[in-house]
Amino acid sequence: MLRIGITGGFGSGKSTAAAYYEEKQYPVIYADPLAKELMVKDKAIRKKLTNLLGKKAYLPDTSLNKEYVAHVIFSEPAKKREVERIVHPAVLDSIEKSFSKLLKKKAFSLAFVEAALIYESRMEEMLDYVVVVTAPVEDRIRRIAKRDKTSEDEIRKRIAAQRPDEYLISRADFVIQNNGDIRHLHQRCAFLEKLFLSMEQGL
Repeated sequence: MLRIGITGGFGSGKSTAAAYYEEKQYPVIYADPLAKELMVKDKAIRKKLTNLLGKKAYLPDTSLNKEYVAHVIFSEPAKKREVERIVHPAVLDSIEKSFSKLLKKKAFSLAFVEAALIYESRMEEMLDYVVVVTAPVEDRIRRIAKRDKTSEDEIRKRIAAQRPDEYLISRADFVIQNNGDIRHLHQRCAFLEKLFLSMEQGL
């Protein structure tokens, strides 16, 4: 079973690429929702984040105050790094356990993990290959604005806070240029699917 990571910048289309493989019945782990779940359910993480970000990090119903946390980490790089130090180890441990369970089942040739911070968390060390999805900045802004109703200024700020595409491409095993419509993206995902299956069968 090949372990394949899918990453890319904010609004690049990495989640759409991951969804393609999920629709093909491959297991896909989404790291961001997993991280948010751990930030709520893991008491140790919750305590550390409250100490770091203040009580506003959580809403009265105990759920994560996503908008507040996102605003802080994209506005203050030092706090962003500290949040990552707190959360990443638990996320990596959970993903490794999920991969181990899948491997024991011997039911899948490919398994995917979608994550924005594959390189920052050193997740690539547990993966066989990493696919980076890229897209023109203006396309990314348009998609995010339509999806999240977020201001262009806020979107540009979040994009600027991430690693540039050039960095991701320099470390990737494969690159999907998402510069067309969804059919165009799916065609490239399908090509990689065939390639990965042939590589897995050759192991």
